[in-house]
Amino acid sequence: MLVKARPKMNLPPRERGSFLPILSIEASELHPIQYVAPSLTTRFSLLSSLFSFLSSRFSPLAQRSDFNDCADQRNFSWEQDPSRRSFGRMLASAFGEDGSIQRGRIPRLLIIVSRKANPMDPNHLDELIELEDNYWWHIAKRELVTNIVLREFPPPARLVEGGIGSARNLVEFSKLGYEVVGFDLMPESIAHASNRGLENVSVHDLGTPWPLDSGSVDVALMLDVLEHMEDPIKVMQHARNALRTGGGIVFTVPCYPWLYSDWDKSLGHFRRYTAKEMRRQAAEAGFTVQFMSHWNGFTLPAALAVRGYEKLFPQQRKPEFPRVSPRMNRTLLTMAKMERSWIRAMQMPIGLSLVGVLRK
Repeated sequence: MLVKARPKMNLPPRERGSFLPILSIEASELHPIQYVAPSLTTRFSLLSSLFSFLSSRFSPLAQRSDFNDCADQRNFSWEQDPSRRSFGRMLASAFGEDGSIQRGRIPRLLIIVSRKANPMDPNHLDELIELEDNYWWHIAKRELVTNIVLREFPPPARLVEGGIGSARNLVEFSKLGYEVVGFDLMPESIAHASNRGLENVSVHDLGTPWPLDSGSVDVALMLDVLEHMEDPIKVMQHARNALRTGGGIVFTVPCYPWLYSDWDKSLGHFRRYTAKEMRRQAAEAGFTVQFMSHWNGFTLPAALAVRGYEKLFPQQRKPEFPRVSPRMNRTLLTMAKMERSWIRAMQMPIGLSLVGVLRK
């Protein structure tokens, strides 16, 4: 666990002159971003407990960087939320520049909790293993990505997948003649992959340099992975280092930030993407976007209805795929097949996810 003070931030002009020191705690056992604003009766005990814990286990709060470095699409909007600007002034008045609490000034405490990558819930992995061969969404995505990889990076080729999940994709590409390599943060995923007969798989944090020789890989798969990464640009740069010249990344990511919900939080998503943001991150990582399209557009109306209902009637629920009847499953597979034909000819203008190819 790493604790660091973040006393700077970019405030609107009328707020300049007051800085906001914030504790950022990286911890694998905690939710990626969590705001804690305790009531008046609990703030003293919370502060006392927190700083007793920190002082007993960690070094001084010294490392600093802009608040915007750890904020993401779902976090603060200081321009739009006057209450948060006021809250920021309360915090600024309570902390010194060295991160110490000023005597007699104990406001509410804001804690930002983050981590470099959010692994999949083991229960969600079990569900993925259960559904991967028959559920329409898994089949549709696998066939979409397989068609793209075969067209852009035909075998024989070396393929690495970051975030293998159930390893179903690696099994498929191995059968198609690819030399496959796989990484995942979850030991459970690696154990399952090994049980499926895959040898070159290992536990690895994609946010650190990949244990592959430079230029030794033809194609890297990151399928619904980048949204789990605190720093996706760094992850793409590590993939780029492993890719040969002319190699590339095939990716899928969820899109439309305005659809971000408790579903995404439960899955450990830091963000949902726009095409513009994906292009920006790819360019910063040193890639050229060769192809990008929306996909899964035919379920967008249903998703809008579900998200609207959740806004009106919020409730805690597990991140699980909605079950459908066998007939509906076949119907959705047919619609997905029609959509793939469209994507081969031109880009889809709408859809719940983005799919694309980035070239080195």
